[in-house]
Amino acid sequence: MGLCDTWRIWHPNLRAYTHTSAAHGTHSCIDQIWTPAVDIPRINHIELLPRGISDHSPIILKLGVSQGCLRQMWKFSAWYLQNPKCVKFASDTIEEYFSQNLGSVDSVATLWAASKPTIRGHLKGFIRSQERERTRQAVQLELEIRQLENLEQADPPSNMIRRLVLLRQQLRQILLDEAKLCWRATTHKIYEHGDKSGKLLCRLATNDIKSRVVPAIINHQGARCEGSQDISEVFARYYKTLYAAIPIPPEEQRLPILRTIPMPKIAPTLVEELNRPLSLEELEVALTDLNSGKSPGPDGFPAEFLKKIPKVAATTSSPSIHRSHS
Repeated sequence: MGLCDTWRIWHPNLRAYTHTSAAHGTHSCIDQIWTPAVDIPRINHIELLPRGISDHSPIILKLGVSQGCLRQMWKFSAWYLQNPKCVKFASDTIEEYFSQNLGSVDSVATLWAASKPTIRGHLKGFIRSQERERTRQAVQLELEIRQLENLEQADPPSNMIRRLVLLRQQLRQILLDEAKLCWRATTHKIYEHGDKSGKLLCRLATNDIKSRVVPAIINHQGARCEGSQDISEVFARYYKTLYAAIPIPPEEQRLPILRTIPMPKIAPTLVEELNRPLSLEELEVALTDLNSGKSPGPDGFPAEFLKKIPKVAATTSSPSIHRSHS
């Protein structure tokens, strides 16, 4: 299909592994990116990143795809309100601004309008400094992990392995925080920057989810249950009793009911007719009515076999061949 191992094309003489099995003590390169040969010139960079989230190394691939620069208006992400450092910085900045500028102008509306861009500028600087610090920590952790991974291929001491596990946990936390930021930005882009119908559908879906929430339930004893565990137990008990097997009533209750049901019976003359042995004519009619291709009829039997049928019918008196009573 004209596909190439991109990392091997860029690093033909470099030995590196994307997976290390601690249980078996083996190294392998099972994570790969395959690209068409015609797209090899468009590749700008490819690199194996340190293992942080799983025991497999992620691969970063940069392609030379031209894209226009899109400038967007900066907005404060609500995710930073969960950061205690950001909350304290915003609180201190607001208190400092109003303590220094309160009474400097006659109109309070002017002071309030001027506070917005000022506080926004301080928050933008703080958030960017936090992002740079997080990036610096991630790069430093990646360098240390890469050095320890190179030493891990030999016979590493136990303290080095513990240090490697600790560094991977720290890098995993940084990567998870970045993933949360990307997810929130994507959600904000889809549901806030979309058209009015998209916003309406989002609100309707949110209200629909809230309407299906069970805040409380009454159990079989009449008590009110509000906890999620108690509500689940009430539902489980209800469906367990709902689909339980119905007990069979005793025989003294079943027999009177069965006697009242009219059961059809076969006439004695019809019983004698059904118990009568089959005749040769009935056998011939039955064989003739068979479907073609299933079993041969009388015309398909050899002549010598048809000559034996009367003799067999006359000498056989077995009562095992009878008509069906059904």
